Formats: sequence, C-alpha cells, structure tokens
Amino acid sequence: MRRLAWALPLLFAGCRHAPQIQTLEPAAVPGGRASVVRIVGEHFDDDAVVSIGGEVVAAKRVGDDVLEARVDGLKRGRYPVVVRSKDGESAARELVVLNAPPRIIAAERHIVRAGASFVARVSTVDPDGDAVQLRIDGAERTDAGFSVTAPDEDRTWTVKLTATDGTDTATRAIEIVALREPPTPRVDPPMVPLGGGRATKVVLNGANLWHGLTGTYDGVDVAIEVLAHNRVAVKLVARPRGTYALRLGPTTAQIEIGNSPPIVAPRIVEAAEQKTREVEVEAHDPDGDALRYFAVDLPPGATFDGERVRFTPDFIQGGRTYVATFAASDGTVTSTAAAKFVVSDDVRLPQPKVVSRSKQEDHDRVVLAQYTDRFLDPDGRTYEARLVVPHDTDGGRPLRVYLHGFGGRPYRGGRGDLFGLYPHDEDQTYWWGKQDPSGRLTPYTARRVLHLVAFVLKRFEGIDPNRVYIFGPSMGGAGAVTIGAFYARHFAYAYGTMGQMVPRLHRPSRREQLSGLWGPPSPAWDLIDIPRLLVESPEARNQFFLTRHGKDDPIIHFGAVLFRSPVVGLGYYEAAQQERVGHYAAWDEGAHGPPDPVLGAKWWEDDWDPATDPITRITRDRAFVAFSEASHDDDPGDPEGDGSRAFDPDRGYAGELEVVGDQGWGGDRTGTLNRGLRWDSRSLVDTIDRFEVKLRAEASVEVIATPRRVRRFWLRPREPVRWRHGAEAGEVEADESGAVSIPVKLSPTWSTLSLSRRAD
Repeated sequence: MRRLAWALPLLFAGCRHAPQIQTLEPAAVPGGRASVVRIVGEHFDDDAVVSIGGEVVAAKRVGDDVLEARVDGLKRGRYPVVVRSKDGESAARELVVLNAPPRIIAAERHIVRAGASFVARVSTVDPDGDAVQLRIDGAERTDAGFSVTAPDEDRTWTVKLTATDGTDTATRAIEIVALREPPTPRVDPPMVPLGGGRATKVVLNGANLWHGLTGTYDGVDVAIEVLAHNRVAVKLVARPRGTYALRLGPTTAQIEIGNSPPIVAPRIVEAAEQKTREVEVEAHDPDGDALRYFAVDLPPGATFDGERVRFTPDFIQGGRTYVATFAASDGTVTSTAAAKFVVSDDVRLPQPKVVSRSKQEDHDRVVLAQYTDRFLDPDGRTYEARLVVPHDTDGGRPLRVYLHGFGGRPYRGGRGDLFGLYPHDEDQTYWWGKQDPSGRLTPYTARRVLHLVAFVLKRFEGIDPNRVYIFGPSMGGAGAVTIGAFYARHFAYAYGTMGQMVPRLHRPSRREQLSGLWGPPSPAWDLIDIPRLLVESPEARNQFFLTRHGKDDPIIHFGAVLFRSPVVGLGYYEAAQQERVGHYAAWDEGAHGPPDPVLGAKWWEDDWDPATDPITRITRDRAFVAFSEASHDDDPGDPEGDGSRAFDPDRGYAGELEVVGDQGWGGDRTGTLNRGLRWDSRSLVDTIDRFEVKLRAEASVEVIATPRRVRRFWLRPREPVRWRHGAEAGEVEADESGAVSIPVKLSPTWSTLSLSRRAD
C-alpha cells in the first residue's frame, strides 16, 4: 500500500489531455475574403497552434475553451481544422468554405467631353478560378472593357456591369458624366522623385480628369490615358535628374526626377588564343555624373585596371565563351550589363586517344596515348598517360593531376573517390620543357599537362572543373608549384612536396642535367623562379599553395624554400609571407621520401583536404583567404644555418635521418606556417560593394588575412576600405595590386570579417 500511495501522485501528474474541438462558429465561411472562426472545445493552452488545411493561421485565445482563428480568403472547399498544443493534437473538424463570388475591377466614375469617345477598362477575377461571364448594359463592349460615345450635351448616365461564375453574381454601376465644359483638372505629382534616365509609365492621382485630355512633358507631347475621374496614366520620356513641367490640358504639375542610373553597354568581345585583347567598359551617365567602372566574374586569367580588361587566353581556352559582367556606378546606383568573351580556337592540337579501359571495384583505369605536334613536343613523339575514373560521380568529383618524381612513370593505381590524371615527363624536364630547335627554352611539358587536363575535362563527365588541383613530390613537387603558379587560372590549388622553388639553386648535378635540356643557367631559368612569380605575377599571387620539405633531405635540401632568389632576393617562405599569398607550409626532419622519424608520414595534412572539405573548400571560381605572419607560426631557420654543420652543395645542412636534431638549418626542427587557419567558403559574400567571410583558428592567433581570387569586390590600388571583425573596426588601404590585408585575432569560435567600399 505504501508503494501504491507513493505512485498515485505521479500517475495523476502524468495525465495530460490533448486539445479537443467541439464546434466551429460558423461552420461555413464565405470564400475569397477574410473571416474569423471561433473554435470551441477543451484543453486549449496559451501556446495552442491552429492549422486550417495544413497551413498554420493566426489565432488567439479569447476564453478558457475558445480560440479565434483568422481565415484569409480561401478558395471553395472543405478544410480540416486542427489545434495542436504541447500535450498533443486534436482530431480534425471540417470547415466549409463557400463559393467566392466574382469581382469586377473598374473605375466608378468617368468624365468625358460632350461628343467625344473613350474606352473604359474593365476586368474580372474569380478567387476560385471559375470562368466568369460579364454582361455590360448601357455601353458597347470591347476587348478591354466598354466604349462610350458621349452626346453633344451635358448628361449623366450609368453603365451597369454584371458578372457571374454560375453560382454567384456581382454587379457594378459606372457613372458616366458628359460635359460641354469639363472642369479644370488637377494632377498630384508623385510623393517621391521618379527614377531618371529612362522612359517610364507612371499613374498619377488627381481630380476632374476627363477623357480627351492632351498634354506635354518638358515641352514634348506625351501619351495620356485617363483611367478614371481621379487617375491618369502618363508615359514620360527619359530625362536626367531635375524638375520638369507636366501639362495636362490647362493644368500643370511639376515632376521631380531623381538620379539617373548609368547606362552600361553590353559587349561581345572576340579574343584569340595567346593574343592579348584589351577592352574598355563602355558606359555613360544621363546626369553627367562621374562614373566608376567595374568588370567582375572575368574569364580565368583576365585582369581589370579600373577602365579596361586585359585578357590573353592561353592555348586551352579556345572554343569557349565566358560571360562576365561590366558595371558602372555613379556613387548612388550601380548598373550592369553582360560581357561575352568569345575565344576562337586558333591552336589546333592532336587529341589524345583512349588505348584501354579496365574496370576496378570503384573506378575504371584508363590508359591514354597523347599524340603531339611541334607545339607539344619538338620531336612529335607519343606519350603515355593514365587516368582514374570513379564510378560514382554524383555532385561532381575533383580532378587531381599527379606529377611523378625524377625517373618516375605515370602511376598505375588509384582509388574511386576522385579523378586522377597521371602524365609522363620521360625526359626529366622538371615538368617544364626544353630548348626548341632555335635554342629557346619552351614549356613543352607544361603544355602537355594542360592539354591533357583540357582533354579529360571535355571527354569525361562528372568532373567538377572548379576543383582541378595539381600535386607532386620531388621533381613533381617543383612541377606542381611551377605549373600551379604560372598557369594559376586553371587550378584550384597547387600541392607540392620536396620541390625546388628556385631553379638556379638546384644542386650542382641537377643544374648540369637541366643545362642539357634548358641551356646553361640564364634569365630563361628565372621565368619559373617561384619567389619571382609571387612578387611579379598577379595570377600567381591568387593561387593557394601547400608545401612540405625535409630538413634531412639530401636530394632537394631545405635551401629550396630558405635560399633567396637571385632575381627578387627572397626565399619561398619570405615571398609567400611578404606578398600575402595563400599558403600552408610544413617542414620536418624527414628525408627525400622517408618520413620524419618521430612524426611519421603525412602529419602535416592537418585533417584538411582542400578539394573536398565541406567548410574550407578551395575552388577555382570562389575567393579564399590568404593568411600570413601568424603569431603561432614556427621558425623554419636561417639560410646561413645554425653553424653546427658545414654546408654541402648537394646536401645543404642535412644530417642523418635516424639522428633526431642533427641537421644544421637552425630554427624549429619541425613546424608549419598557417596551420589550422580556416575560412568558411560556404557563407562567403563577394559583391561589388561588400566582402564577408567567417574565420577561425585552432587556438587564439593573431594573423593577417588577405582575400584572394576575389571575383567581384575589386579594388583600385591604394583604395580605402572599411573593415569590421567582431568588436574591432577600422580603415585600411589596398596595396598597389588592389589586395587588402587586415590584421585579425582569431579563436576556435567562428568570427566574421566584413569589408566594405568607402564612397568616393
């Protein structure tokens, strides 16, 4: 008994009651107009929700057991009414919505000069969608409504309109007033200025408006349609900003015209492969205001200097049409027009051929024969390439272009999570090229890589063309960074490991080998000097780079990233930081292939795949954020070393892989630049007037954030920009290239960086 007594209060406390509907008052409401229905029942609480026909409606509690719900113009039919509360849902009660009568839309009164004719507009609508029959008594029916010819005397009469949907009937009486001497009309000007610079039709209110009125606007005859005795439609010709007289009969109204938007001319621009095309944004302002021009969403590789677009299509951009946007702003309004860039296919190349295709568990392995001509190879040889084609390509898959190392061949494996393209550099040209018959260093190998990419994108479905990235180790790492920088327009990012960044700084034996292909070290080698490209090439600065190098690497020693370019006097790390280039860099005490003896393999990948990450995904067609000078960056060391080891021209200051800490490069044994820094590519805002992105870090970090690959928020050199990040705000200037860099404090919590253009 004690146990039962203890349980009874809980039993009764658990007895909850769902709402119940007893009656609807009224049970039937007219269709096509708003009504209020009283719902009488039980167990209604203050948070009760009412739905009618499955749609939640406005309702309020007006008594312990009464709700009032608003019914907004439902069509004819029967609708279930349900009340929901936290304790459950009522059984449905049926509400009947009756037929909605048709409606007649017509002016109630017309004034006409005696002896004149006019046409009055009439229309009907039926909320239930029923066919409506309209009868007109006292006037001649027309397609628009009815026509009237007034007698030559003062007279007032009525035109009767009757509409029926077969169930209900609506009537309307229209008063017609014919006068020999119509009254003086009145026209009320608009309460706000009208938009200028274009012809516009405006409906004005007034009084004593009569059919037969004529008028002028700024001295020009205008078309007038009197809609009723108190409304008139006037088609105004285009005028710039100002005040203009509208004269209707004997009366005049002053019409204020506001700002006239700029007028931007649409363009069709014809361009040829490997030839520079320059085109200006053509626009004018009807008010004579000074304009600022924009060119956004440009073709890959095109640049804009504030007045003209400069575009040099490369040899795989032929046969394509790119749609960009030209815009002009007068400081108040920005107008746009489409600009089509049509690139002719001038460099015709032999197409690769599928030699074989074998089916694997989740992908196909394809062998390609790449045929060449003198543009792709001085000897016109045929090369082998391999391709991995996933079976599941829903949503589009990335394409990874994998460049093998020195002495390697196209990879023969693969997996089905992405497309993998494996070219061949059998001459070991470091994926660039060699001298042509005239002795000029020509990028034959790089061209063949691009040619294969273009072929695969066109031939195989399911590739996301904005997620093509290039990757490689050693010679392939140098090639990935070089091609990724030089042809940045074609790749979302470049990922190179153990790659030499400055060709002139290769170890002696490699310089000798390359001299046989490139000629002796000369300024021709400096064309693919990565620090030089980052300093001098806007296209390269808009690329994102991932790199890893080993301090115990005896093949491509750590000087590859620390030693300074003879052209610009900066090492790779220095150039990437100074130029605010997007980069994530890692180093350890691994060798040329063998991993760090403590950290192991791929520790630097940081659980981040830039091509597939759902938040921080790098794509070719979207801006990203480049980070530099992060407070948590590690120290890579000094080009001079720490003095613990003598410099070896081949090995640099590398020690033994098995001996931890014996290398002489100084700085931190292992480390990263920009580790764990992320942006949210999903919510990024990139417009002409505003740029906004969410940022975070793994821990509290101070860093400089620079938007890169911006599609629309284009800035002039030294243009002032307002910024806000959390509680911090300020104003900075863009640099000489138009990039803007903001010092921010990041934490593991997402925070929003906003940039806005300051009005001139």
